[in-house]
Amino acid sequence: MRLFSLVALLGLLVLATAARAWEQTDYEIFDLQSSLEATTGKGTTFYSLLNLTSSATASEIKSAYRKRSVELHPDKHPQDPQASKRFEQLGLVIKILRDARKDRYDHFLSTGFPKWRGTGWYYVRWRPGFGTTLFFLVLIATSMELLVKRVNYSRDAKRIHQLQRAARFIAWGPRFYQIWLDPAAPVRAPAEKKVRVSLNAGASLPPPPAHKDVAAGNVDWDAVERSVKQGVANPELAPQIGGPALDLLVTREPDGESIVWASDDATGEWTELNEESALHKPTMATLWPARLAKHLVSGGRKGQDPASQPAMPEDASSAKSSAVKKSNAAAAKKGGRRK
Repeated sequence: MRLFSLVALLGLLVLATAARAWEQTDYEIFDLQSSLEATTGKGTTFYSLLNLTSSATASEIKSAYRKRSVELHPDKHPQDPQASKRFEQLGLVIKILRDARKDRYDHFLSTGFPKWRGTGWYYVRWRPGFGTTLFFLVLIATSMELLVKRVNYSRDAKRIHQLQRAARFIAWGPRFYQIWLDPAAPVRAPAEKKVRVSLNAGASLPPPPAHKDVAAGNVDWDAVERSVKQGVANPELAPQIGGPALDLLVTREPDGESIVWASDDATGEWTELNEESALHKPTMATLWPARLAKHLVSGGRKGQDPASQPAMPEDASSAKSSAVKKSNAAAAKKGGRRK
């Protein structure tokens, strides 16, 4: 959650920087410039509308306006539907060029008009309702939470894979990949062995060979063993003195499958170490809108009278009991927990 808060804060800072607060006069200039280019053509400026350059003096601007107002008057262009709009734009242009806003317009003209004109400029034109605004805020927050959770899940899953490889290496030695991936390998290995692995272990071990290459018999196990020895040349796999470490159990099942177990301090049992048991995969149901809805629904149910709750049919109750028994049996047979 700390990482999520930092990412959310960073996103807000980026949005605040991108959506800088333009002044109302800037909005007026943006509007008029966009409208002018839409009517008379892209690249048209306040000065080109008056047939002047940006270095024109106040008297030259006044004189040019009088001339252009006669030329662009709607009475002289009765067949042109855009004549009234151009004449209106001319009046707005001369107002800006006659007051302090002229300096602001000259600034944008010399440095370029910004492509992103702030959230306020677009908000004024779109004016989304409360529901739309709330929807987009929830969508952004949910997307950021999902992104952070997926990044954390990938990082933690990678760490679990490293711990699994490190445990097998400590239990079986540098030939552990062959013992692990090739059940028919003529390499002797203990059926189970308890090892202590540093939480930082396994990062220097090379990745395992591809399963398709193992199945096709195209793996040079001697080369893989050399690669493993090179990867653990420094004592990175050994638990650090005083550093965090895990007690793990590496087993080799009769069918050749290898399982790594982690000790559960609360129950004293061994739990299979994998993503399913150690991590919660991020889904839409794990995000805050779903959690909030679930909390509200469960809160409402808590307030109901237990006597008013519908009784579970006898057939459904027996079916549920049977499903639980089957689930426990499956867990005992493969993975799950181990005494």
